[in-house]
Amino acid sequence: MKRRQRRNNLIAGIAGALVVVIVSLALNFWMSSRGQAQGESPILPTLTFPPTPTIPPSPTPMPILSSTILAAPEFQNDDSLKLWEFVDVGAILPEDKSVWRVVDGTLLQDNTAMVGSPSSTNEAMAFIGSPTWTNYTVSARFYDQGNGNVGLVARRQGDSFYRLRILAQFYNETPRMVLEKVIDGKATALATLDGPSYDFHAWYDIALKVDGTSIQAFVNGKPLLEATDDALSSGQAGLFTRAMGKLRFSDVVVTGL
Repeated sequence: MKRRQRRNNLIAGIAGALVVVIVSLALNFWMSSRGQAQGESPILPTLTFPPTPTIPPSPTPMPILSSTILAAPEFQNDDSLKLWEFVDVGAILPEDKSVWRVVDGTLLQDNTAMVGSPSSTNEAMAFIGSPTWTNYTVSARFYDQGNGNVGLVARRQGDSFYRLRILAQFYNETPRMVLEKVIDGKATALATLDGPSYDFHAWYDIALKVDGTSIQAFVNGKPLLEATDDALSSGQAGLFTRAMGKLRFSDVVVTGL
């Protein structure tokens, strides 16, 4: 009787040990398979972005009908910049000074002086011509790869001028187009337009005309804003943007009226 009991206990012990071994092996196999599957799956999906569009050449310039061309600067090399005066608005540190370069026959606003720094949002302008200019049209083509701010300046005398300022369709802020006068650095809107505006990665024509007290703004040949003001009677012509880079100008022409 005792011998049978010992035999039963031995069989039960062996069976229990086998159950433990089988369960352990199964658990290890499950954990190993789960870990391998997780290791083969990326933690985050791979993000793909469309390539940056190639900049097409500026369209063929329209014929200039005016017989009086005050300025038609070309952008051939860095010597072309000697005709221009570049101005940053406000108190600007040296590393925040806007950089302008000639690239592929265009005038490129190329961020700020500090390489690798975040883009600055300070206003940056480029002026050309004589402070004695009175009645004229300043026109230009531009191509925006992501700046979102562009415009033209007329009758600039120091910190005073008329300005067309346009915000890209990308932004939600309105108005997107503003015709304004700036007197000693203080801007006053003369006429505004909420939209539509312009899109990135396309060429656009813009023009600002000053004739006596009349001020008109054009986009792709269409008159979009108009105002009258007698605060400024003469001054230089210019280009406007912000020192955020990625904005090119070409075919800048100033024609007398």
